[in-house]
Amino acid sequence: MKNLLIALMLLIMAAGAAQASTVGFDEFDGNTGTISPGYSSFSWGWNAFYIQDSYRPDSGFETGTVSPHNTLFNGYGLDLNIRRFDDSLFTFNSAYFTAAWNTSLNIDVKGYLGGSQLYGQTITVDTLSANQFSFDFSGIDSLTLSPFGGVDFSPNDGGTGPTFVMDDFTYNEPVAVPTPEPSTAVLLLAGGSGLAGYVLFGRRRE
Repeated sequence: MKNLLIALMLLIMAAGAAQASTVGFDEFDGNTGTISPGYSSFSWGWNAFYIQDSYRPDSGFETGTVSPHNTLFNGYGLDLNIRRFDDSLFTFNSAYFTAAWNTSLNIDVKGYLGGSQLYGQTITVDTLSANQFSFDFSGIDSLTLSPFGGVDFSPNDGGTGPTFVMDDFTYNEPVAVPTPEPSTAVLLLAGGSGLAGYVLFGRRRE
């Protein structure tokens, strides 16, 4: 009975686990353009753009590409606001970030639920390579990325400003733990009672 109880508990835990999904922004054609609301079930913000890695060589747009050949960037160097297209909750696991032009660029990453901030983390990125950052912001309904600071370090590209590049955005959708069927609940109760009786009986004999 003890083994059955453990097996059932593990089954419920496994059913509640969520499979991570990764958004690579690679389904778009053309050098650059806007990311439409609803892409990969997210609203990425009015200033979310994609760009091909070869369109702006010698910049973070090229070095920040993890999954070829597109990345996302925050247009005009402004804050980026991300949420599920249907306003459902999600967990922001991780992403790769690179500075487009300004090295030592800072990005304030904040997770919200119902307008209240639940999480906050500041990261620093450069133009030379894409770096993966883990966040694990769970149970949020929106995400804000706010860039600031940095020093221009792209003499061959001609751009400047707090623009960042993001690739391989990884997230989880919360999955509810299934409610056991009546027969399963009876087994769980029986197993629990049996274990409790076993413990009491064992103590009396000691």
